[in-house]
Amino acid sequence: MKSLKFQPHLRDPILDGSKTITWRFFDDKDIQVGDELEFFVSGDDRSFGHVSVIKIESKKVGELTQDEMSAHGYHSIEEVIEAHNTYYGGKITEETPLKIIYFSRVKDPYQVVNPYKYSPEEIAKLPIAKKVRAAVFLDENTLICTEEENMEQMVLGMPGGGIEEGEDNESALRREVREEVGYEIKNISFLGTIEAVRESYRSVTLCYQCEVEGVAGELKPTEKEIRAKTHPVIVKTKEAHMRCKNEYEKYGTFHSIRSVFILEHLKKNT
Repeated sequence: MKSLKFQPHLRDPILDGSKTITWRFFDDKDIQVGDELEFFVSGDDRSFGHVSVIKIESKKVGELTQDEMSAHGYHSIEEVIEAHNTYYGGKITEETPLKIIYFSRVKDPYQVVNPYKYSPEEIAKLPIAKKVRAAVFLDENTLICTEEENMEQMVLGMPGGGIEEGEDNESALRREVREEVGYEIKNISFLGTIEAVRESYRSVTLCYQCEVEGVAGELKPTEKEIRAKTHPVIVKTKEAHMRCKNEYEKYGTFHSIRSVFILEHLKKNT
């Protein structure tokens, strides 16, 4: 499979679907419509996604439109040339051939829970609250999860929460895991996305798996977590899966179906 590398700040926009176009100069990989590509962050050998190429436009750098430049954060042809000559050693000119590659994410599961039966058009108009959650492995078969009070019952869940202003997805996940179960984490892998359509907004949770690193430190629960009596709990993976499924069938909460989604999409090499 062909692969492309990206700067670290482009990973999250690709994962959340806001970036679906990339440029390719001097295309030595001969990327074509229909190709599947594996995406990496420069300097990291872990793939963060697979895409399918759905459209390609070929033109010279000097033929870029204002909309095409603006979509990549540029205001002029001169700015495009200057920025890319940093990487290409002065080889980019207005005459340089360029491929504009349109892609669509594939293979990453995406589930929508829509209890209000909103139409796609209605859902698209709702504001989005982004969150992160993860299955956190203590060892090959053991997870550290959270328990919290939900509908007057203690239910099992995966550590995580909201993304704060200025955080990227991975930074938010590291902070939430540290606060809720006390551990630093490593070997973070993206699993997929689950979305809950609420009455007035969309709760979009980016789901991961990871491993603990070092020993547990001090917990830092929020006021909401204190009220919900949230606390860490160690559970075997199979037991966690069974319990979350049973709790979803009994209580029907998004909290539980989100955990089931994560546990059913764990990568096989863990």
